Amino acid sequence: MCVPGTRFDDEKKLAYLDIDVDEGKQFYVSSVRFLDGDEKLFQSLLPLKSGDIYNQRLVNLFFKEHASLLPAGASASSNVHLQLDQQARTVAVTFDFRQLSGPLIGRPSVAKMFLMVSGFIVAVTAIAVVLGIVIAGICLGHPYIYDPL
Repeated sequence: MCVPGTRFDDEKKLAYLDIDVDEGKQFYVSSVRFLDGDEKLFQSLLPLKSGDIYNQRLVNLFFKEHASLLPAGASASSNVHLQLDQQARTVAVTFDFRQLSGPLIGRPSVAKMFLMVSGFIVAVTAIAVVLGIVIAGICLGHPYIYDPL
């Protein structure tokens, strides 16, 4: 039994197969929009441009390779919206990061994290100093700190 379109090269011991693959309907990108975030930067990094055949793998790759630039929680499954035009065979692609850009959501910058940690350290140090003074005053019988009556 032989597969149609098969060729053999006995000298090189090779077989050549012609396989027809139906990829289904292909849609061309009509537009790419970014809602919130640095649109010019994202446009330059996204390997999918207007006029290209839409490829979900390129969108997934964009999220994987540039995760550090995207808002925390951003994903291809929840932040990419496709609007198909069946007749024109086009798709409008929208990256929507608006719901991820609130003040408590997202990745804090290194400077903000440093300020939060240093503020915590200062507060803990101040409490330790005050407790040290109070304990020392009690132990030494200082009249302003400890007055046994």
